[in-house]
Parts: sequence; C-alpha cells; structure tokens
Amino acid sequence: DDTGLITLVTHLPEFKRLALIKRYYELFQRDVLADIRNDTSGDYQKALLACVRPPPAVWASTLKSAMKGLGTADSLLINFLCIAKDHMDEVREIFDKENSTPLYKWIEGECSGDYKRVLVALSLRSSADRVDMAPIYWAQRCADALYDVTTLKTLLTSLPAVVLRRAGDIYKAVYGDSLAEGIKKKCEEGRGFSFFTDYWKITMQRLLELPVGVRAIGLNDAMKGWGTDEFTLTALICTVPENMHKDVQEEYERRFGRKLVEHVESETSFNYKKLLVAATHTKVQSRCVALNAAMKGMGTDEKQLIRVIVCATMKERELIRQAYQEMFDKDLIEHVESETSGDFKGMLVALLESCEPEDAPDYEGDADVIIDSFAGSDADFETITRKLAAKTPSQLEELAAAYEAKAGESLKEKLAQESASFGESIFGNSDFKSLVQLLMQPPAERLASSVRYCIEGWGTDDTGLITLVTHLPEFKRLALIKRYYELFQRDVLADIRNDTSGDYQKALLACVRPPPAVWASTLKSAMKGLGTADSLLINFLCIAKDHMDEVREIFDKENSTPLYKWIEGECSGDYKRVLVALSLRSSADRVDMAPIYWAQRCADALYDVTTLKTLLTSLPAVVLRRAGDIYKAVYGDSLAEGIKKKCEEGRGFSFFTDYWKITMQRLLELPVGVRAIGLNDAMKGWGTDEFTLTALICTVPENMHKDVQEEYERRFGRKLVEHVESETSFNYKKLLVAATHTKVQSRCVALNAAMKGMGTDEKQLIRVIVCATMKERELIRQAYQEMFDKDLIEHVESETSGDFKGMLVALLESCEPEDAPDYEGDADVIIDSFAGSDADFETITRKLAAKTPSQLEELAAAYEAKAGESLKEKLAQESASFGESIFGNSDFKSLVQLLMQPPAERLASSVRYCIEGWGTDDTGLIT
Repeated sequence: DDTGLITLVTHLPEFKRLALIKRYYELFQRDVLADIRNDTSGDYQKALLACVRPPPAVWASTLKSAMKGLGTADSLLINFLCIAKDHMDEVREIFDKENSTPLYKWIEGECSGDYKRVLVALSLRSSADRVDMAPIYWAQRCADALYDVTTLKTLLTSLPAVVLRRAGDIYKAVYGDSLAEGIKKKCEEGRGFSFFTDYWKITMQRLLELPVGVRAIGLNDAMKGWGTDEFTLTALICTVPENMHKDVQEEYERRFGRKLVEHVESETSFNYKKLLVAATHTKVQSRCVALNAAMKGMGTDEKQLIRVIVCATMKERELIRQAYQEMFDKDLIEHVESETSGDFKGMLVALLESCEPEDAPDYEGDADVIIDSFAGSDADFETITRKLAAKTPSQLEELAAAYEAKAGESLKEKLAQESASFGESIFGNSDFKSLVQLLMQPPAERLASSVRYCIEGWGTDDTGLITLVTHLPEFKRLALIKRYYELFQRDVLADIRNDTSGDYQKALLACVRPPPAVWASTLKSAMKGLGTADSLLINFLCIAKDHMDEVREIFDKENSTPLYKWIEGECSGDYKRVLVALSLRSSADRVDMAPIYWAQRCADALYDVTTLKTLLTSLPAVVLRRAGDIYKAVYGDSLAEGIKKKCEEGRGFSFFTDYWKITMQRLLELPVGVRAIGLNDAMKGWGTDEFTLTALICTVPENMHKDVQEEYERRFGRKLVEHVESETSFNYKKLLVAATHTKVQSRCVALNAAMKGMGTDEKQLIRVIVCATMKERELIRQAYQEMFDKDLIEHVESETSGDFKGMLVALLESCEPEDAPDYEGDADVIIDSFAGSDADFETITRKLAAKTPSQLEELAAAYEAKAGESLKEKLAQESASFGESIFGNSDFKSLVQLLMQPPAERLASSVRYCIEGWGTDDTGLIT
C-alpha cells in the first residue's frame, strides 16, 4: 500500500525513525529497511529508505556516492559536508564503519590543494566544538589587541570571564606568556599602555580574573592594612552565590596564605562579626556552627534548633548531619537527644532522620492514623511526629487537605489548640508546639514568620536573625520580602533598619536585598563624597559585569544621575572609557557579542587563507551569519562579496579551483540556504540528480520545511513543490512531494486524496487521523480549511457513515486531552455499553477519542480490573454475536484496534500492514 507507506514514513524526526526500526523488529522479528528493499525498487526505494534511516546515515551514503566512480560530484560533496557540519562525528563514524577507507582519506584521494584541505578539515570537525572552538579566535584577538587599545577594551568588557579564561589558556599555550603578563610587560616597557593611570592597568588585568578571583582580591583589599572597609566587606560577603562559597575560601587561602573566616573574625566584632562569619561559611557549615552553639555550654537554645532544622530541606539536613560529624566529631542526632526531651526531642530527631521524601504517600491512611492518635487520653504522639516529619512541605499540604476532608477541621488549627484538655497532652511544652506550627507552614511562610519572631517585641534575637537571613539565594530574598509583607503588612527591610544599627544593620540588609541592588549601592558609595574609591569601583563593576542591566536599572532609579554619568564625572582617559563601557554592557550579550570578534577575524583572514579556512569550518553557520552582518555594517561589503572580489582580482584566492571558492562561500550560508541551493543544483538543467534530491528532501528537519520552501522561492523564483513535481514521477513523485510539504500540509493532501473522486480510502483516513497527535489534528483541521476551502469534519461526514464516521469525527473534535479523567467511571460506562443488544456505541467512541495514548492505557487498566478481561481484546473480538453489532464494518474495527495501541506500535503496525501480503500500499507507506 504505497499511499499508506508514503503517509507513514514521511516527516519522521530522527528519534521516531530509530523507534520505528526498533519497534518494527520487536513486533515482527523483521528488519523494516530490508522489507522496504524487498518490496520496492529504484528511486522510490531509495527515497523510502532515506525517510526511515537516521539523517547522518543518509548523509554518509550521499558523500560516498559523490566520490565513487569516475570523477567527483564536487557541488554535492560541498553541500553535504556543509549540511552535516554540526553532526560530523556521527557521519564520520557511519561512513568509516560502512567503508574500508575513512572519510577524510576518500576526500584526500578525490581533491587537491586548499580545496582538499578545507574539506578534510570539515570532515574531521568535532561536533562538540560548535561553540567551544571560539576562544581560539578570542585568544588571537587578544594577541592583536595588545597593539590596539580600543579592541582590547572591547574584548575585555564584553566577553564573560569564563570565556576570557579559556581564551587566556589558549593564548598562553600559543604565545608562551599569560595574557595578564602580556599586558603587564607592555606597562613596564615605557610605551604602549604605560602612559595610562595605574587604575586603568588594574582594571584591564582585573577583567581577566574569574569571578572567584575578583571576590578574593576584593575581600583582601577591604581588610588589608590599617582599618577595615566594612561597606565593601559586607557587600562582597553577603552576595557570594551559594555555589561559590567554598571556591572563594580556597582561592583566598591560595592567594593570601590565610583562611578567609579567620581574617574576617579578626577584623570584625559583636553581632556584625557573628553575621559575617556565618555568611562567609558555606550554608551547611554555618548551620552546623549554629546548631553547635545552640547546644554547647549551659542550657539549650530550643528556638535556634527549631529554626535551623525546620527551615532546612531534607537534603540539607542530610548534608548538615554529615558535616556536623566532620566539624565537631559528634553525631548530631545523639547531641540533640542529649540536650532535649519528650515529644520535642522526638520531632527533631524524626526530622533529622528523614532525608528522603516518602514515595507516593497514603494521605488518606495517614489522616486516619492522625485522627485516631488525637482520640482518647493515650494518644500515640510519636506516630503523629513520624507522619509529619517524613513529608516535604507540599506533601504536608496534601496531608492537611486529606485530614480536613475526613475530620471536618483544619489540621494546622488542631495542632495549634492551646486548651488545657488538649494542648498540654499533645505538646507537653511550648517548644514542641512552636516546632509543629512552623513545620505546617509552606517554606516561604516559615522563613517570614521566623524572621518576624526574631524582630518583634522588646529586643532582637540576633542569633536567630543571622541564621535565617544568611545564605539566601536571590529568589528566596525576593520571596521573603514579598511574603513578609503579605503576612504582617510590614516591610522587612524597614523593620531591620528600625531594630538594628551600624555595620550590623548594613550587613543584614545586604543579606536580604537582591545582589544587584547591593552592588548598585556599593558603586555609589565608591564615588560619592571627596575622591573615588577606585579599587572598590573596579572590583564591583567586574563582579556585576554579567548582571549589568539590573545593576544599571536600580542605580538609575535610586539616583538622579545615570551610572555611566557618575563614572564620567569621577574618572578620565581610557580608565573612564573602559569603566563606562562596562557600565553600559548588556547582560544578555554574554556570548552573543562574540560575532564582533569573528567579524574582525574574517576581515583579517581575507589575507590569510589558513585562518579563514579555520574560521569557516569550525564556527556554526548561525554564528557566521551574525558575524557576517556585523562585517557588512563595519566594512560595507558582505563577507561573501569580500571573498568574491578577492577571487576576481587575479590574486589572493584566484589561483585556487572554483570549487574551493564555492566551498568558502557555501560555508557562509545558513542551513536553510545550503538546502535550497542543493535542491536547485539537483534539479536545474537537463536531467535530475535523484540521489541528491532524495537525500536532501528526506532529511529536512520538521521545523525547517516552511523556511526551505520560502527560501527556495525567494532565490529561484518558483515554488519548490512545483519544481519537485515537474522533475519526478509515479510513487517517487508522490513520496517527494509529501516530504517537501510540511507535515501538516502533507496530511491535508493525503486526507483530501483519500476522499475526492469515486470511493473513499478508509484505511488512509484511519492512518492519518489516528497516528496524528491531538495538537496535530487541530492544526490539520485549520490547514485543511485554508488549502481546500472545506471544513474537514464536514468532508469526512459526507464520505463515511455509521460508527466509523462517529469515531473519526470524535477524534478530529478532540483537540485537548481530558483534564483528570475519571477512569473508574469511564470503565463502568464502557462495561454498561457492551451489555445488551442496544449498546451505546457513540458513548464508547467519545470515551476513547477524548483520551491521549497514555490515558487510554490507564482506561484499559481500569477496565481490566473491573471486567476481568482486556479492553483491547474485547474490542478486537470478531464473533458474529459481537463483532457485527459493535463494529458494523471492518473499518471501524481497524480504527479502534489501531487507536488502542501506543504511538510507536501504531506506526510500526501501519507500516507492516502496507508492506505485507501481495503488493504494497505505496500511498499509505509514503504517508
């Protein structure tokens, strides 16, 4: 059944091609590719195989065909090496496996000169180097820029630190010195950079540092010598990302020979010291210190134990237990048990022991247990503790809902009751009550409530406040500010200001405000008043480099003068220019700015064939296009025109073959353009290159079909589908036309062909509609109206009848899956519909059609549990007493049987149906 086969195998993405090959073998113990070869022939066979094999395998075969025999099909070779550029590892592996000679050796034997060298470079390209090769060119630009201050400034201010580090590593490997040494030497030569201020030199060298290094230097600057710069120290320590704490500690000790925590302790005092030390530690370390401090000596700080343990996640509790043993040589649980008692101790221990959330908790059963535990005087409080402690916040919400549905009262309020008859018996003491109440709150509410408790009333619980606000990532800082206001109608920042003072107050605020806001304030403090704190200004502009949009927005909002204007008023010369460039940097340009340097490299490389070859073969097409746009804006011509002019000058590139020139220009094209050119090459002039045509059309990614059609018409003035139709015939034509259309367009054409004229191809209707997803059916309906000026459902209704029509219409109308289906209820309805002679088959149809494949599996399981038989087998019965009454005709039966299969099985079964027996259903196979 060629029509069916065409319909099925066109427009399969690579993962579905692989799934088809695998599932087909599992179901039928046959090789789908071998079956296609046995049942078809000629170009049609090759096209079918190209639709089923993974694209890299198709490209590998095409590359071999371009080189085998007499002569070489150079245009074909160029096009497919460019198309396969970002998948070269797979293509090379397949080619080398299928042939005794490696791909690059084939190319060396077929080409010569620079043409050979560029194709060999392409064939040996690593697919993983789509972006990672770029630092090579940044390293080259840095080398050039040591003689060009403007370029160096642009490079260092625009590129992310991690990229500069990669480029710096390559620079050192190539030129011997580090880039920082290169800048330093220029400064010491008495020429070049030496006439700039020291701060200009410091800035350029600081920009080469990774964020960890900048922070370590900034921290040392704030503490070295006489006195301490508390403002800088606060802003740095309180904005270190959580995943960077350990690295900063190690980097500080490596550079300055002393532990960061010890240095901070020696430079600070009182609550300010407590806060900065807690913030300098990693989060886990600081929590261990807090827990130990709460239990050592006389008495125990129960509130601190509650805050630390309840506000930690399950994973954090596990890490805290491990670290506590290492730091204090004590088992944390044993320490807690020795310092607490009663139900309070039981709950703390249960929380510390619960390191993994329950898998699929039985909320109904747990609610029953808690209700029973509340009853009577001998309640099992240990069980209540275990039920609560073993659950995550979201699981506690589910449990509370189940409890309320059963008991008719709020679990949170029940636990909060303080009447003598209940409160004393349940809580024993107020610490246990406080613990349970806090545990029943969502995480953001826990934090906000705990912070409020530390601030409200007489005095401030500084230890608790420090513990709570240190180590908050930005999203938790914002959540705290928002939730605190929602719960108490108060501003947490204002409350901190009112209850604290001095450096301690500033440090607390820096722990709660988002880091960009802290950096904005620090930048202003570096410039206001007499003189400018240049080291501070440099450090924080470098730290904020990748968040400059947010910093600039906050700074400009809080001050009447924009950030760059402040800098212009405080600095001069190149120092001013580099800081202004930093302050105006777009955070979104972390990588996208790079094409500026690739454009410059391309300009240089017009006089350096080796560099140009490396650029064009290594960089992704989309990056080259960006670089090409910038090149044109800067130099007037397009890069392609630049290469072309060199060819026409009779010097430079002109002594290379035309194919070398074509290759260099083709590498500048985006994948859409390469495909459009390749398709035209295959069809223009006398005759048609069917092999190339097949390999191109059958490997176009699904999201590129429309772009290829538009690009083809823009370049060559005719519609691609029409050109393909005019160059092909019979089933080969049907397949290529179907594959040239977008998937939705091809399905519309297939459905229309199945219904127009005399008779209706019911099998084709089944294949197209059942094998489509719900979203695809919706798009097909919309496109059908546009393409044929007909409503698809009305057309189907006019060409079909009975339950078959009902099921097709129901499938086409079901564009959204049911939300939370009632599988038990639906199973009951289907069981009832099977009973008696007047079964409600329309209802069965609707129940099946409205569900996704995974929902149908759930329904089938519910049906089997209730009816004691398989729903799929029940639907497949062919006995006269059931088959005729249910199905009416075999088309409906086929439709329902296919619908009950998983998607991969639907496809494999349909392909097998088109191939098996006498003849092939080509239309179905193509579809």
